[in-house]
Amino acid sequence: MASLSTLISGRVRAGRLEVPTGAVQAAVSGWPDRDVILSIRPARPGRSLRQLRYYHGVVLPLMAEATGQDEDSIHDDMCDRFLTKRHVHYANPHTGEVEERDVARRTTGLSVQEFFDFTERVRVFAIEFLGLIVPDPTR
Repeated sequence: MASLSTLISGRVRAGRLEVPTGAVQAAVSGWPDRDVILSIRPARPGRSLRQLRYYHGVVLPLMAEATGQDEDSIHDDMCDRFLTKRHVHYANPHTGEVEERDVARRTTGLSVQEFFDFTERVRVFAIEFLGLIVPDPTR
């Protein structure tokens, strides 16, 4: 079965969305009948679409197949393992009680180099710990 997640780049010109002809249909052609959510957002500087396609289309599916875990759970774990933590705290204005946590950063907002480094760490983990054969992204 095809991966049930896809990224397609496009462009808005004069208020009209342009995407490669047939890209959406080709991406979902193997999916079962179901409701979906289509989200369109401005492209951000940073992680490239090529990087995202490799990570979400090659690395995570290989790990999911090998472990039986879903891709979102694996991604959450990889962020927790390999990205720096941020410290957050909340103060209850009525009681003064404070709760604090260290939470993992997400890949959104990483630069091209930071995302490359993250993906490489995940790839090495998959190769060394899980014994997977993960293709080199440059080949």
